[in-house]
This record gives sequence, C-alpha cells and structure tokens, in this order.
Amino acid sequence: MELIELPDGRKFPQYNGETLSWSIGLYHTVTDQREGFPRMRTVIRAMREHRPEELKRERYEMLKASFGRMFGHNAKIALSVIEEEIAKP
Repeated sequence: MELIELPDGRKFPQYNGETLSWSIGLYHTVTDQREGFPRMRTVIRAMREHRPEELKRERYEMLKASFGRMFGHNAKIALSVIEEEIAKP
C-alpha cells in the first residue's frame, strides 16, 4: 500500500489519485457503498500496514458502536468491511 506524501510531509492513503483521510467512518457513504466501499477498504488496508494500533482502536470503537440504537446498523456494516479486510492475507 503506497501512501501519498503532501508537501508538508504528512502521508495519506490514496485511491485513484484521490487523497484520503485516515478516518474509516468518513467513507461510509451511499456512493461508496454502491461501489463496494473502495475508499474505506483502501484506508483500512493502509492502516493495517502503516497504523496497526489505530486500526485496532477503530475496530474496537466500531464494535462498541454496533450495539447503539441510532447508528448501530452503520457501525455493523463498517465493522464487517474492517473484518473482511483484516482477514485478507
């Protein structure tokens, strides 16, 4: 997984030339869902390689949120995408 480095030295994941944030939940949109969550998956893969502790924390937060009444359904979907990406070799 290659990262793009900005002029100020910060590094971010990239999807089809688009610089992405390190936030998994940011890419839980209707458009991204229709496409199979490619941006979310890119961020998860980048975290898996470059920020494993942050991915572990994000996974835990999604697991906790999945029990919520208001946004639990969305958290379950994001958690399933995280689990799929973690399971890949």
